[in-house]
Amino acid sequence: MYQDSTVSADETGITINRYGLTGEKRISYDEISSATVFNIGTTGRWRLIGAGPNRFRSWYNWDRSRRGKTKAIEIDTGGFFHPTVTPDDTDAFIAAISDHVKVT
Repeated sequence: MYQDSTVSADETGITINRYGLTGEKRISYDEISSATVFNIGTTGRWRLIGAGPNRFRSWYNWDRSRRGKTKAIEIDTGGFFHPTVTPDDTDAFIAAISDHVKVT
């Protein structure tokens, strides 16, 4: 189990807070093909879209503290846009989802 102000992971899936117009996105683990960890770099810390492994297919949630973070996780659900999160504790988030999802 993992939870911070932007994302949470439990036994059934991931909930992304402040995502798109709906405000929240719930993704069950069976919808996820894989998750990719990457360094977001200086310009990526300010973006809402882009700057991921698939460039303009990464869609970030709103995270006011992203400017101080260095890693993000892109979640491949098979759609065109890939939800991308910047958890406060990347290692703890990966540990929480790694039993359910292939993380690269």
